[in-house]
Amino acid sequence: VDTDSLTAVVHGVILGVPMPFELPNPDGCKDSGVSCPVTVDIKWELRDHDEKDVICALIPSKIG
Repeated sequence: VDTDSLTAVVHGVILGVPMPFELPNPDGCKDSGVSCPVTVDIKWELRDHDEKDVICALIPSKIG
């Protein structure tokens, strides 16, 4: 995803029904302590029946 903005969307789930919850500041990049784009690493693992890693990959990523 290549984006320069983030919008926070929150729902409360009441009796299985998602209900929108309005946030005072839905801008995920402004006054949230987050600098966009966000750089993250994704750790992807395939494990055997003993939960030991057979393969592990660290994938550099960005969240817009």
